[in-house]
Amino acid sequence: MKKNLNLSHNHRQRFEKKVFIQNLSIPLLFFILVSIILLSITVGAFNIQINDIYLTLLDYFTGSDHSIPKIQSDIILKLRMPRVLWAVTAGLGFGLTGALMQTVLRNPLASPFTLGISSGANFGVAVAIVVGFGTVGNTYSVIACAFMGSLMASFIIIGISSMKGGTIQILVLSGIGLNYILRACGDMLEYMATPEQLESTRAFSRGELGAFGYQEFVWVAPILAAGILIIIPMILDLNAIIAGDEKAVSLGIKTGTLRIKVMLLISLIVSSIVAFVGPIGFIGLISPHIVRSITGVNHKLYLPGSALAGAIILLLADTLGMNMLENTVIPVGVMTSFVGVPFFLYFILKERRKFW
Repeated sequence: MKKNLNLSHNHRQRFEKKVFIQNLSIPLLFFILVSIILLSITVGAFNIQINDIYLTLLDYFTGSDHSIPKIQSDIILKLRMPRVLWAVTAGLGFGLTGALMQTVLRNPLASPFTLGISSGANFGVAVAIVVGFGTVGNTYSVIACAFMGSLMASFIIIGISSMKGGTIQILVLSGIGLNYILRACGDMLEYMATPEQLESTRAFSRGELGAFGYQEFVWVAPILAAGILIIIPMILDLNAIIAGDEKAVSLGIKTGTLRIKVMLLISLIVSSIVAFVGPIGFIGLISPHIVRSITGVNHKLYLPGSALAGAIILLLADTLGMNMLENTVIPVGVMTSFVGVPFFLYFILKERRKFW
């Protein structure tokens, strides 16, 4: 009897510790993100005193004047800060949509690009630059084609799936098939490209966070904010769908309809981000794995945690890529692979039980 009481007490202590860690995870991830933001704006090829950096930010936000040299303030406000802002926003979007994708597909290997968004965006850019809807210097026409290409790909997949009841298998198989088709079409267009056009299309596919500033950011931020507000009322339904479609249907949830709604939301968020920064991989794949190992699949913690983790990983990868080699910037898409793959393999090897 005494042994059973001790086991019960130990079990309760472990449960309380687990709940404490879960509740602490979001504030901790937020603290880590803020720390990396502060780090990323203080390091770079141009050496600026940390005190001058924070005085520049103070001047910018309060209107005060500490007479910081213009070249230094321009580097901070026009180069480093916009890059950090895009990294955080893209990371939040990729992390959030990656968690949503893995939930609605109930597949730990799913990512936002399962919908064909990556290949669709690359195809759109290839069409814009090579065929002539845009030019190498006409940035906004290329952005528009990238957005339309990625959105078109995801809508085709969602349309095929909705005709067949919105099942997981149809979504995954449609995504695989369309990815191959669009990739082949993009590769074919590249054979028709000039060297300058070819380099532009390949640069887009590697991802770039420093191409745009504050003005373009206002096009993406409202879409991400609206997506977050729309997903909040769906949290309980998402928790239910984890238990399986049969359990969710018994609770009155239309799983096919819910799955299509979430997919549409994912498509809009990711397409708007990819159109500006390119198809940066692994963020939407690895961040949900990291957070799920801490919070479980309670979406009240899982979704914001995945978003914050995505922002942390992308910003860290970009900061390393900017400063790892002297006079050389490693594309952020390459760095996310270097940072993301080891984490991903670690969690795959560590996870011995089923993911759900």
